[in-house]
Amino acid sequence: DNFKQVNDRFDHSMGDTVLSAIAGAIREELAPNDLAVRRGGDEFAVLVPDPSTRDLEGLRDSLERAIARARIATCPQITPSGTVAYIRTKPGEELGAMMERADEALHHAKAASRKRRSEGEPALAEPLHMRGINVDPAVTGARQLSTGASEATGLEGARSARVLPGALRAALARAHPDWIFAALLLFLGSLVTASVSAAQLVEPLTPLAGAAIAAGSLALALGCAWAGVSGLSPKWLHLPWLAAYGLLALQIHLAGPAGAALLDLIPAIVMYGFLVFKARTAALYLLLGQGMYGAFAIGGGFDQGVARTVITTVVVAVVGGLVSKLRLVTVSLARTNSELSELDALTGVGNLRALRGRVSDVVERAPSRRYKPLAVAIDLDEFKQV
Repeated sequence: DNFKQVNDRFDHSMGDTVLSAIAGAIREELAPNDLAVRRGGDEFAVLVPDPSTRDLEGLRDSLERAIARARIATCPQITPSGTVAYIRTKPGEELGAMMERADEALHHAKAASRKRRSEGEPALAEPLHMRGINVDPAVTGARQLSTGASEATGLEGARSARVLPGALRAALARAHPDWIFAALLLFLGSLVTASVSAAQLVEPLTPLAGAAIAAGSLALALGCAWAGVSGLSPKWLHLPWLAAYGLLALQIHLAGPAGAALLDLIPAIVMYGFLVFKARTAALYLLLGQGMYGAFAIGGGFDQGVARTVITTVVVAVVGGLVSKLRLVTVSLARTNSELSELDALTGVGNLRALRGRVSDVVERAPSRRYKPLAVAIDLDEFKQV
């Protein structure tokens, strides 16, 4: 009730805090199969699938008390009450008709609540013991927290320990997935190279040469991770990718006759290219990779070099085409989901999630492009009366 005053007297961040607290309080009063929904603004709804086993009058009263407790804990200055009404659905009733009856019941409940307050009945804004609501005094009063030196030090140390992982997770979340995927692939490649050379599985590739190649692949992986976190455009991904081809060719060359065991790494990196690059670009890397494969397989005199080259090229082309199609479908689905998650379903304009994302993007780009971003706040007067 009177939620508009929370935003007007304080700010919208306080309003968000109150709404979040109320949502949590409502959920605590519900059964596992019940559904709590925020309809918009300061209005919530609850769906009770099986009301035959429930005390609906008791549920209504418990929800009103829960809303009052949540508001007292967050913003007790403004009418810490909530009006709750309920209806039973009718067989075959459409959703629109049902919600219209629910709105009408809520309107009558609000009118009755205002009438009681105007007649002098104790309101929830007054001391709550008059309404039989138990409230922890620590919630409404100021709390004095005393922490010993050792405890404070422990808390500070724990907080510092969480800073780096949290910052790392945030940085990785902002990074472009193509860079992170390439970094992971190159890191795995460095592990394979180091392990194979250390175990002398492909002599004459010495442990020292293998370690050097693995270090180069690891450096590329770290570079890709840095580029992703730094927001570098994915178009520069071609540089480490070509360097990875070069390192792989050097590794096969140093392995000599035993390099046949490493040839299948080429189709693997070609295949991953269809996940990272567009189909046309991936096709060019297919020609480059399989050309390099044929040069080693045939020119190196490996057994059945021609047959191996032809078969692997056909297999990689077919599977790569399927992977490329999957990538297009996945990207399209992800884009659609992102757009829907940033769209207000009722009005068709962006929602708060879209605003936050766009503001962050605009603020980051503003200095380099000499923008001076402007945010305009719009509020409809007396809309609550509608």
